[in-house]
Amino acid sequence: MKLFTIFLFINFSFGNPEIKKDTALIDVPSGKTFYQLAEELKDKNLISSTKIFKVLIWAYGKPSLKQGEYEIPLNANLWKVFKIFHQGKVRFFRVSFPEGFNHYEIAETLKSQNYPDTKKFLDLVWDKAFIKDLLKKNLESLEGYLFPDTYHLTKYMPAEDLIKNMTQKFSTVYKNLNKAPLEVDLTDHQILTLASIVEKETGVPKERALIAGVFFNRLKKNMKLQTDPTILYSLYLARGFDIKKNITKKDILFNSPYNTYVVKGLPPNPIANPGRESLQAVFKPEKSDYLYFVSKNDGSHKFSKTYKEHKKAVYKYQIKKN
Repeated sequence: MKLFTIFLFINFSFGNPEIKKDTALIDVPSGKTFYQLAEELKDKNLISSTKIFKVLIWAYGKPSLKQGEYEIPLNANLWKVFKIFHQGKVRFFRVSFPEGFNHYEIAETLKSQNYPDTKKFLDLVWDKAFIKDLLKKNLESLEGYLFPDTYHLTKYMPAEDLIKNMTQKFSTVYKNLNKAPLEVDLTDHQILTLASIVEKETGVPKERALIAGVFFNRLKKNMKLQTDPTILYSLYLARGFDIKKNITKKDILFNSPYNTYVVKGLPPNPIANPGRESLQAVFKPEKSDYLYFVSKNDGSHKFSKTYKEHKKAVYKYQIKKN
């Protein structure tokens, strides 16, 4: 009865009759109290009385505040404002990570959204104990397992929770792929690694399966994959992610287990986070006699069966044009 009386009193005495479509954003970091919140809301003219707000705090037994950002309608009465905070209705925002982003690019996207746990995110990607506990696997990093998609975050969502959501999404997608026996014996981790290369090499979606088929052809012949994105990733890991993306002759010879111009076979780990279609392309590669491809500078590629043909294509689409 006491609460109902307070509710009626607030609704009729402290409502804001002016209807506005705008909202105010209130930040609630760790440690902020309801009493501190009451003063801030009054200072920003979002409530008309700190006394009544504090009466509600007392009536509800001094509840704790949930961390996050809260969107408060400017025309909301005091009771409605209190309910938003009391019920912990924090603001969720959408963040999209495109296919082929590596973990650093994901972190940069989070940083652009003012997500405060970006450094923790980067640290956890390489935290072997965390990875073991999360995936029950001994991995060097979580690269490849952070599925590209749109996620709903709160400002203070722990990086652990975000990573858990991303890896769970990957597990679900991978489980539901249309799998088929492969011509080359690959582990799940190697399949993911190859899919990450296919993702980075593909500019035209319809070429994914054909590009995957070329890589399988090279693996079967024990040829080096010689794919440029692995050079860039090698340089990223060695020098940091703020590097120029123009590959030099010296870069091609850069000694790294990720550089497929130097080592045969696949890199030890994925070089990016592939989407569903690139993962599926590895299980359903398009068969051909092609062993080479070169960019035509429009997103598509020229495919060749022999090195002689490939050299002509390189001259036509790369050297001559540039």
